[in-house]
Amino acid sequence: MNSAAIISEIGRVCRFFSIGMIATGAHIALCLTLVTGLGVAEQSANFTSFMFALGISFFGHYIWTFQSTATYNQVLPRFLGVAFAGYFASAALLFALQGVEGLPSVIRLVVAALLIPTVSYLAYRFLVFDHDN
Repeated sequence: MNSAAIISEIGRVCRFFSIGMIATGAHIALCLTLVTGLGVAEQSANFTSFMFALGISFFGHYIWTFQSTATYNQVLPRFLGVAFAGYFASAALLFALQGVEGLPSVIRLVVAALLIPTVSYLAYRFLVFDHDN
């Protein structure tokens, strides 16, 4: 891999994590607004907020992170598959780490917060948007 390709990939990774932070912030802000401002039940608010953040994530990654030239129909099903797999993998990882005696919850959360986005980036990069680059 030449230096231009490495710089390009670093930029893509930075854009990926930027979109992730924006989507996460929107998820939290909307969820809090729905629960505390409108009295919506937490589970309903969380699902609605997750779907909203998923839209931000898809369009952000499609347009900016990976600068896709494929049609929505080509990438959306794979994107959703990776997104939901990441959600369930995160839940499974946290469940498995609960079984590690003496491991503080903050460590479990940090492990999941670092591992799942990293694996998700690789899946989006090579399974969802690979035909573009």
